Amino acid sequence: MDISFEFTLSQTQNVSLNTVQFMALLQMNAMELSKYIENVLLENPTLEADVATSASFGTGKSKLSRKKNADAYGCEDPVALFGSCEDRISLFDEVRLQIRSARTPLEPVALCIASFLDANGFISEHDFGCISKEYGKHLTDEALTFVQSLYPTGLAARSVSERLVIQLRKEGSSPLAEIIASSYIDELSKHKYSYISKATGSSLDDILNAVSEILALEPFPFAEYDTKPNIQYIVPDIMLDKSGNLFVADEWLPKLNVSDYYKKYSSLLQSPRLNQILKDTNTRLIFYIHPKFAGYIDNFKAAVSNRVTYIPFGKIPLNELMMRCSMLITDYSSVCWDVYYMDKPVLFYQFDYDMYNQAHGSYINMENDLFGNRSTTEDALLNDVEYFANNGFVENEKDRLAAPKYFEYRDNNNSKRIYDFLKNNGF
Repeated sequence: MDISFEFTLSQTQNVSLNTVQFMALLQMNAMELSKYIENVLLENPTLEADVATSASFGTGKSKLSRKKNADAYGCEDPVALFGSCEDRISLFDEVRLQIRSARTPLEPVALCIASFLDANGFISEHDFGCISKEYGKHLTDEALTFVQSLYPTGLAARSVSERLVIQLRKEGSSPLAEIIASSYIDELSKHKYSYISKATGSSLDDILNAVSEILALEPFPFAEYDTKPNIQYIVPDIMLDKSGNLFVADEWLPKLNVSDYYKKYSSLLQSPRLNQILKDTNTRLIFYIHPKFAGYIDNFKAAVSNRVTYIPFGKIPLNELMMRCSMLITDYSSVCWDVYYMDKPVLFYQFDYDMYNQAHGSYINMENDLFGNRSTTEDALLNDVEYFANNGFVENEKDRLAAPKYFEYRDNNNSKRIYDFLKNNGF
């Protein structure tokens, strides 16, 4: 009998169901994934979306909902109290909570619209068109109307004009204000009130009243929502080292003082008089801090008027803010020329002029040759703010007449002139 030995080596690989699902999900685009998730949630009643409604240390998304925060004060639970101090969730999370709570048959389409909102709460025409192709125009239009009815007012607008109209209707404003916001937004930004008056057949007083309704709106209602996790760290003011039985600070530790910049602007923003002016004239102040102070914007937020909106540097393009504003307050920024070019009032608050002039100098005599209104004290600045707010932010006659001295051209050919200059000079 023959005896032989045989050794066989084989290897097999089984792919789990989870892995197959992951591979399928990774191949989906944003719209396909959104629709897939909504279908799974509708078909399987044992599943629900992971909506953060409880507080969590160290994250910006997991905080108490607005209603729970209102109930948390007086609660002895340290986690609940921690959530009460900071209620900042992403805009998408806020909208999703409201859509889920409504229990509407439009929920899948509404959630899809919400997923395409940008950081400022807008949805582009292109994205809206893609959703319409997927769900049908009639259903998508209904879902858009529903989303636009949610808080904050102005959600899911496809343009600045549409946002203003949504907010005006919510406030029950005049039909004339809606007409101006929808059809004359460019003229409004340039303060062409006479043109709007002639075009609409309305009196100048009626136009100014309608404009005041528009200026009372909140143009950036979504600035309070974080789009990134808001992780906070505790950093000690002074590091101590143990030497024997003594704790000593580093000898090089500098002596720090609060800057005049911080003190002056904090005083201005917390001024009861400023708050009263803003309230009486239905005006909103947007505080857009200098880039080098961008990381400290929260330091300016104590006890200020609810009519002051803080916009961190880079959150909204500066040119967009300049086009939307009615008046500029600055110290020495060159953006004053852009606002002056658009025929809008400019106020200069130069409380530290002597120190600035000594350190940097200037190409213009700011005490005698500066356009706009110049102030070195808070009271003088607030006098100017009050004057322009009560007069529709119309530019001074002297500044309007002086503009040609600074701006030789007012057309659309600036780029062409630069190109021709470079070409003709051999560049």
